Amino acid sequence: MRLDLGPIFSRAAHLTWGHRILWLYGFLLVVVGGECLRFGGETNLGGDQLDQALREFRRLDASTLRTIALAGVSIILAFWMVSIVLGNWAIGSLLGGLNQAASDGATSLRGSSALGRRAFWPLVAVGFLSGLVASALLLPSLATAVFGYLADQPVFIGAACLWLPVALTLWAAIGLLVTLAQLRIVLAGTGPFEALTSAWRFLTDNLGDLLLVWAVNDLGIGCGAGCVTGFLILAASIPAWIGFAIDPALGVVLLLPSLALSFLVVVGRGVIAVFQRAVWLLSYQELQGHVPPPREEG
Repeated sequence: MRLDLGPIFSRAAHLTWGHRILWLYGFLLVVVGGECLRFGGETNLGGDQLDQALREFRRLDASTLRTIALAGVSIILAFWMVSIVLGNWAIGSLLGGLNQAASDGATSLRGSSALGRRAFWPLVAVGFLSGLVASALLLPSLATAVFGYLADQPVFIGAACLWLPVALTLWAAIGLLVTLAQLRIVLAGTGPFEALTSAWRFLTDNLGDLLLVWAVNDLGIGCGAGCVTGFLILAASIPAWIGFAIDPALGVVLLLPSLALSFLVVVGRGVIAVFQRAVWLLSYQELQGHVPPPREEG
């Protein structure tokens, strides 16, 4: 192995703290780019209340139900489109800004944003292709499980469960390949297919080093930070939940500090996301043999 992660982590921390203007992109990645674990809320409805709500829902006419379904689908599609636009722009801008900071010692929102717009469509194409492959990996397990359930054959359900570890491993490999392709697109200005083929060659040539970076940076730091921040957001919401259970007015009062604490936690997770991308950028350049020397901040 050629990588020494100590200096890379040290310099990544320097880039992250010294160029706080890039935290905006990290924040956007956490909010819309799936960079953190998400926790669903619990319902305050008891059994009788839930039954009553379901009975009221069943009384709605077909036109109202169609309207509700259409509104729900529209909201989901709108958020999905916003996620695609902001997420891909943010990752391109963040990687471009980090590269500027590493090479020139300075970056800006205007300059990094221009790099994000330039790389936008290739990044979207890579995300679309990888999403199709990742979804296809789930189909054998899902189809086998459905068939086993309908045919009442537990052996098929067991086979579906056995496929899941394979699918998870392949998903991790796809994620690593996408990370390298994103770096290639932003740093070299290539198209999506050339970026993916170059990323594959780079992955096979440096498999041991890249697995080390992935294990420490993505699994260790990424999953750890996601779990911690998710727990903190959940903990921050507890006073509001208790307040709503006692009195709705008290819940509203306690909701504001809970939201403020949750916002600060998300910002912190965004800073970690910037650090993780800096680690990938510096590792990629180090393995290519042309990492720029550190520049003194002016």
